Amino acid sequence: MEQKQIIDHLATDHGLEADRKTVRNNVKMIIELGHPVERCERGIYYEHPFDDSELRMLIDSLPEQLPANQRAQIVKKLSELSSVHFSTWDDGSRAPEGTELLYTLDVLQEAIRKRCCVSFHYGHHDIDKELHLRTDRDGEVKDYVVSPYRTLISCGHYLLLCNTMPHPGPTHYRIDRIRGIRLLPDRRAVSAEEAGVAVADIAGYLSQRPYMYSDRAIRIHLRVARSKVDDVLDWFGTDVKFRHADEDTVEAVVMASPTATRYWALQYGEVCEILSPIALRRQMAQITDRMAARYADSLERKGGDHDEDR
Repeated sequence: MEQKQIIDHLATDHGLEADRKTVRNNVKMIIELGHPVERCERGIYYEHPFDDSELRMLIDSLPEQLPANQRAQIVKKLSELSSVHFSTWDDGSRAPEGTELLYTLDVLQEAIRKRCCVSFHYGHHDIDKELHLRTDRDGEVKDYVVSPYRTLISCGHYLLLCNTMPHPGPTHYRIDRIRGIRLLPDRRAVSAEEAGVAVADIAGYLSQRPYMYSDRAIRIHLRVARSKVDDVLDWFGTDVKFRHADEDTVEAVVMASPTATRYWALQYGEVCEILSPIALRRQMAQITDRMAARYADSLERKGGDHDEDR
């Protein structure tokens, strides 16, 4: 920014009059006080706390479930941390208005800070595209009481990592599906250590659960196409052990949720085979047998009842 621009800005936005000497002396004092300001031949520069690529990553990491107006506000605040030349590239196409996401996050952060429990209702969507709250055996809306540990983003979704009383081990919930959250300040949260939740190793937790199922991670042996090694590392992390490689295939040993790995193997079915444990391999055989039977008649006829939908 040139000195003239600073003078114009002071006059236009703040009603203050200043000359070049005043601006020069004040800038010199600001620099001497250690503020991130530099002078050069082209003008006066302020060193922003984030560069454009860092701000881009922060904006890109905003969860898909944010309402469009709230997302726009956050993007605007983040953009103000950079120069006027920063482009947000944001089209504002996000979740509908009126979700409780930000309020839920505020309550969760307070509970994590105070190490107390929260209660909430939890829902799922049906074919009407509306969120339906889960109910208990009596048909009443179910109350979940959890010890919250941290929030995280996986597969584009904002998640709560917690322990659901009275069950041991970790649980996670989609934060955008939480409703009616309440802080329980008089109810102490079970510590992560007591619950057996490795909060410090979030990268490990995520790599063991490609689709974020909560069952216990076990050792699983896969055979995959060599061309899909990148995909294996993307989904299961860099702790994967490779062995018995040839030009076409390689065996991969992963620590992962068996449920998540089953769905992963179905997704990569043409290039992946589960070798062990044998129980998981049998499950895959049963599933693929049922799938083959479901589609078998398609091999015997051309077209079908639903051709008009294609």
